[in-house]
Amino acid sequence: MGNINMFHFMCGEGTFRKICLCGLLSCCGNLSAYAAASGSFAIQEQNNLPDSAAVIKRSSDKSLSSVNIKSVWKNMVMGIRSEAGIRAIVSSRDTLPFWATANMHGIMPKSGGAIMSLKTGSCIDEGSRRFQLGFGASGVTYFSGHGNNFLIDELYGAVKKGIFRLDIGRRNREYYYDGMYHNDLMYGGLSVSNGNIIYSGNARTMPGYNLIIEPFVMPFTNERVKVYANFSDYKMLDNRYVDGTMVHSQSLFINVRLAKRWSMDLGLEDWAQWAGKNPDGTKNPSGFKDYLRIITGTNGGSDASASDMINALGNHLGRILCKLNYRGDGYRASLAMDGPYDDGSGMSFQNFPDAIWTLYYGSDNKKRWVSDVVLEIIYTKSQSGMYHLRPVSEEEKKKQDPNSWHYGYRVSGGNDNYFNNSCYKSGWTYYGRIAGIPLYTPMNVGADGVTMGICNNRVLAYHFGIRGMIARKLPYSLKVTYSKNYGRYTQSYKLFDSIPHELYIGLDGELPHIKSFPFVLTYGVYSNEGEIFKDCVAFSFGMKLKF
Repeated sequence: MGNINMFHFMCGEGTFRKICLCGLLSCCGNLSAYAAASGSFAIQEQNNLPDSAAVIKRSSDKSLSSVNIKSVWKNMVMGIRSEAGIRAIVSSRDTLPFWATANMHGIMPKSGGAIMSLKTGSCIDEGSRRFQLGFGASGVTYFSGHGNNFLIDELYGAVKKGIFRLDIGRRNREYYYDGMYHNDLMYGGLSVSNGNIIYSGNARTMPGYNLIIEPFVMPFTNERVKVYANFSDYKMLDNRYVDGTMVHSQSLFINVRLAKRWSMDLGLEDWAQWAGKNPDGTKNPSGFKDYLRIITGTNGGSDASASDMINALGNHLGRILCKLNYRGDGYRASLAMDGPYDDGSGMSFQNFPDAIWTLYYGSDNKKRWVSDVVLEIIYTKSQSGMYHLRPVSEEEKKKQDPNSWHYGYRVSGGNDNYFNNSCYKSGWTYYGRIAGIPLYTPMNVGADGVTMGICNNRVLAYHFGIRGMIARKLPYSLKVTYSKNYGRYTQSYKLFDSIPHELYIGLDGELPHIKSFPFVLTYGVYSNEGEIFKDCVAFSFGMKLKF
């Protein structure tokens, strides 16, 4: 649904306002960080630029006034790393299987062909508090049955000092775990959502700025409580129902040390689509006062739609994270609930048990036969019930205001309709792909290049992922996902009346390295079997070179 509908009625308008304002005050001036990984040519761990700390000794912290600019530039140049790759993929159908394209930042074509990539950049050492500069650029050229194209995946500059970091441009998301942000993917790259149900890295990266606050210890907590946050703004450049849609994101998380080996992450991450021009030529509110309304989650002004004047301005959606962590000797484990919300009922947990429930084990020794294991249950069928409005009895009706927009009905808070919105009809899609969990099904892209939202967001799925090194030398990653798809409460596709099932399998890995050959050889095997998409099998073979 997207507009924090009925939160005004369920929890009171001020509650959501306070939550968002708290995030603003804690996050203002902070932007989220992203990794420089294209995600296309081998298993995820191999796709990230090496940490510059491997070649640059960390210097002690210095005040900004005493920074040696020459040294900063030298360290950045010394930290430059590049990677080139080429990959060919063939499929038994005209489209590729799910795990051949999912969570790869939208740069993989939907049909078989060849793809070439080049990326370069200088990584920032996240463990250091010294002043640092960084940059990154990556792009792909592909030739496929659905056309040829060149795409810019990343193009950004970054600056870091102390706990603050600012990225400007296009940059893929970094992941927070084990006390800091990392270039390599969360849960070993095995999760169906990369650990974020709202922003999984399935669609292309939006341009904008992103400011983050790295974890810092809260005073008077005996070093038991850390806080981390982000504040960011982007613009959607694709063809969509509301042209020029802006996106705002802010988050606030805390990490609590429960015991020597136990900790917990709790927090809220909010995204909001706003501004833009409607198909009839009218413009949605986009002034500074409207921006403040987006940040604080308050209702729109007199120039907003009737719905936005009653509810929060724009299309708000987000997630609530609760994650229990255990740090063992040589391994870590976690149990997480990553729950979505699309309005006030989701924020008050009326949509329980909708969430991605994740159990993860990861060894510090990545050369083991099995180094990482993920088990996930994905459940988004509840959506706070079937009905957003229910008819009232005559007695209830007598107590209502005849001038109320919901006269004759009571807001029950259901039919959250994740990733869809009545104003921003393209929903939470970008260039035709879901920006969040890829198990949802987007509408087909129209002749005008516009996607009109999501046709399947009520899903029950089971996911298993495992990775390691065969004979402690050859990296591999295996993902198996089984889903039952219930469409939407407001069903418009008869296909989902039968609750179609899908089975997705993906295997990525590397072949034995030939010493006299400078390239690393990669392979992939993928399959789909089900009723939504055509059964198909695909094979890939590639080469990559780091320099």
